[in-house]
Amino acid sequence: MASWTKKPLLELLRKLNDVPFTDEREGRQLTILMAGLSDLNRQMMQRAAQGARKQISETQTYDDDTVEEAAPAQEAVEIEDFEAFDEELEMIEQTLIRSIGD
Repeated sequence: MASWTKKPLLELLRKLNDVPFTDEREGRQLTILMAGLSDLNRQMMQRAAQGARKQISETQTYDDDTVEEAAPAQEAVEIEDFEAFDEELEMIEQTLIRSIGD
């Protein structure tokens, strides 16, 4: 596992363990766990996108012994797109949690 995940995972574990022992404990832990995994997933996607952008910018094509830079992507995916998707995913998760509780 990537070293950058250790600190957020330890924080997630602390939050899970801090939930008081009540009838709603598992539900609250599940909500915390889903939010934590969602945040880690978003960070992972951001890192992957940054790595891909860097790799694409460094890519060069060779044509008849001349070096040309690779054509830029037609439309770059912005981090905000991931955040909007994450917000929709979180709304779906909350709806599922409420429907399970009913």
